[in-house]
Amino acid sequence: FPFNASGFAPLCPPCGGTSSPSRGGGERRGERPPQDCQSALVAALWVLHLPSGIGEDNHEKAASRRRRARRLARCCRGAAGTPQAALGAGNPVEGAIDFHVHSAPDAFARNMSDIDVARLAAERGMRGIVLKNHLTGTADRAALVAQVVPDIEVFGGVVLNNAVGGLNPAAVDAMAGMSGGRGKVVWLPTRDAQHDIDTFGQGEGIRVAENGEVTPEMEAVLERIEEHDLVLHTGHVSPEETLAVIRKAKEMGIERIAVTHAMATVPGLSIDQMKEAAAEGAYLELVFLNHLMGPDAHLDWLHEWDQVSIADMAAA
Repeated sequence: FPFNASGFAPLCPPCGGTSSPSRGGGERRGERPPQDCQSALVAALWVLHLPSGIGEDNHEKAASRRRRARRLARCCRGAAGTPQAALGAGNPVEGAIDFHVHSAPDAFARNMSDIDVARLAAERGMRGIVLKNHLTGTADRAALVAQVVPDIEVFGGVVLNNAVGGLNPAAVDAMAGMSGGRGKVVWLPTRDAQHDIDTFGQGEGIRVAENGEVTPEMEAVLERIEEHDLVLHTGHVSPEETLAVIRKAKEMGIERIAVTHAMATVPGLSIDQMKEAAAEGAYLELVFLNHLMGPDAHLDWLHEWDQVSIADMAAA
């Protein structure tokens, strides 16, 4: 996750703030905050990016968490002498592009709307964001957001899950041809990928390659990606499928390829597999949300995923 929600260094020691959140929602003056700056950053990131859960019964919890996060962020922002060494000179996210933004509207609860995320990213000096949705295209939404928030580039794409017909070349054509010219990214299946289903449940899903060779349906999609000069993102397909697709895409002349959260539980590439993907010219996406996953995660659905810590990413 590329931008810092509350403007302080995520690795700074406990701050010396002069207020702390009270149980009743107010603030008690003259006491140290109960959370260090890193905890406040994590809390504030919930406000920005993380889905608040599935179902209506989570909305009040989400609202409470947002209020707490804002108090923590405000506390640490206002602390005199809070260390900023990790930020160095200037703005560390200036010019950055977040390629993986899940925002509302969605069939799953999200904490911020497309417009709110774009405004916040613009305020932080980011260059652009890419809106992603597991169920529907986002090129049209991106075009509208770009009109409302003209200070940042906003792009969209399509995820080739069953809701858009799976490995459907027509869905790629429709996304690429959407007025506004904001459709730029094609993600391979995520929630409907066979690898994702095998990992988290059971049932029949979408395969994009067999025995190291892409399927005819996958090749047809790659033809459209090459024709429209789009970005290929590999989604939640297996590591073996990922590498097969990358090889075929390069053979067909597709240059812009990224492996979706490469180290996460899905797809779960090994170090050697990541090296192979990188040698073919693919980018490896690393996502801050994976740092918050695992058995101690703050949302139940995150418990199903293994944690990939910042240290793990750095070591890789």
